[in-house]
Amino acid sequence: MTDKPTVNRRRVLELTGVGTGVAVAGCMGQTGGSGDSREVAVSLQPDQEELQTRQRELQQEVLAGNTTQEEAQQEIQTLQQEALADAIDTAEDSFGELGLSIEDQLDSQGLLLVSGADGDILDALDEDVVQAIAAGGLFEQARAAQEQQQQQQQQQQQQPPTETNESSE
Repeated sequence: MTDKPTVNRRRVLELTGVGTGVAVAGCMGQTGGSGDSREVAVSLQPDQEELQTRQRELQQEVLAGNTTQEEAQQEIQTLQQEALADAIDTAEDSFGELGLSIEDQLDSQGLLLVSGADGDILDALDEDVVQAIAAGGLFEQARAAQEQQQQQQQQQQQQPPTETNESSE
């Protein structure tokens, strides 16, 4: 008999998160700070099992002809946003118990800017909703990218429509 270790996606994410957290803590320790409080970006992971179950149900609805592909895609987007909101709520409760403060958040990306003691930040890795912890600067980069994307969308909406080749029937 041979025992083959099985590595699933969840375990890889856990190990990556731990490695990231240790690296962040190590880098923070080298900055010469007092070690009292840090700001980090925390990426949240919504409940994937629930999302996948609902996606399969919606696929069955499409195959049965009870809903259109467009309606199903819209429903999936709504489900993803709701799952992120649930993950944020869970993180708020868990982080409060750990003594961490949520300074800012990007809801649509499931990204939080969190401050607290180094040890408490590392303890957050044990929470199921935490996917990764990174330097606080990542949060600001994500915010800037989101704002740039919103500006581009607004500019596209303000531009007059280009010529189209419409055929009359």
